[in-house]
Amino acid sequence: MMVANKKFLKAFYLLIVTMLLLLWLEQRSINAYWIQTYHRNSPLAVFDYSDVWRKGGDIASFLNSHLDVIQNEMKDVNEEIVIGFNDKLFESLEHYFDGGVKYKLLLDMPAMFRTDIFYVIPQKPFIDIVALEGQRKVNEVSSKDNLLVINKKEELETKEDSRLLIEKGQKVFFVGDSLMQGVAPHAMRILLKQHGIESINLSKQSTGLSYPKFYNWPEVAKDTFIKNPDIKLMVVFMGPNDPWDFPVARSKRFFKFKTPEWEGVYRARIQQLINAATDHGAKVLWVGAPNVKSDKLNEGMIYLNTIYLSQVTIAKQHYTISNDVLGMFDNKFVKFMQIPNRGNVTLRTDDGTHFTTIGQKRIADKIISLLRFVDATEPLDK
Repeated sequence: MMVANKKFLKAFYLLIVTMLLLLWLEQRSINAYWIQTYHRNSPLAVFDYSDVWRKGGDIASFLNSHLDVIQNEMKDVNEEIVIGFNDKLFESLEHYFDGGVKYKLLLDMPAMFRTDIFYVIPQKPFIDIVALEGQRKVNEVSSKDNLLVINKKEELETKEDSRLLIEKGQKVFFVGDSLMQGVAPHAMRILLKQHGIESINLSKQSTGLSYPKFYNWPEVAKDTFIKNPDIKLMVVFMGPNDPWDFPVARSKRFFKFKTPEWEGVYRARIQQLINAATDHGAKVLWVGAPNVKSDKLNEGMIYLNTIYLSQVTIAKQHYTISNDVLGMFDNKFVKFMQIPNRGNVTLRTDDGTHFTTIGQKRIADKIISLLRFVDATEPLDK
């Protein structure tokens, strides 16, 4: 009996220690979840005065940042393998091309590769090969909707005038929440590989403009522009974490969502974020939040988009919607979309807010389509 009691006490002790350790390390995530869910300060906030307590949050942030680096490296290796595989297959089929004949090839062969560091499971490679006038035009191959497509050059040249100019040597800065976390890597890959443009992605889940105490985007952007004066475009994509009551600065009161007081403060934060870019001579491209599955959250998104559009227009910057490339042309949520040669494709995940890889790539493609790329060594078009 005594032995059983000792084992129980030992297990109970280990459980308590583990729980306390997790609370210490994950304090910032818990605080963020609590304030965004219940719209009041977390019970753990009473320990914020302690340097030892805050150290746990610093350690967790350090570990999470390195985990993000590893995940991004895995995605890059994954993408390289798929692209390399597709290129080899493309070359092997080159001799089959004939004038006016259209070839389609759909590959659905999941495979696993192992590097010295980790296993890589590539995405299913999908290829749509189109022969144009009997000639293969390598410089016109682009990635779209997880397809490799040969575009007609004439179609690319018709959109030049309305796009934002980016020159080689300049950088693009991606700002946003978990929506942008899914989209930015695809846009960054296209920017670097197809246009030689470097970019910075500081998108962070559970962030927005409602809770600057948790994450202050205007301040983060300001510091980023100071450290990177070569950033000439800031792309913003956020929203689902914001349509709630938020606390009044230096007070225990909360502003009610959609009240004039709430909107006034929120507009000021949008302007502060825009100012961080324009004060350094950079432009802003603000991507409107998409419709979401939750009716209440969707109403919030619709309202926020009106504020984004209004404030961005006042600041004479650039706004674009995201709903159109997700198959939504009114205020209703849509999860699937008919895509040529692909059929009914799932663009949204089961939570009704985030995107599948195809959905992420469609938004990334739209962002890229709004940019115009010019080598700084070449004369600009008048």
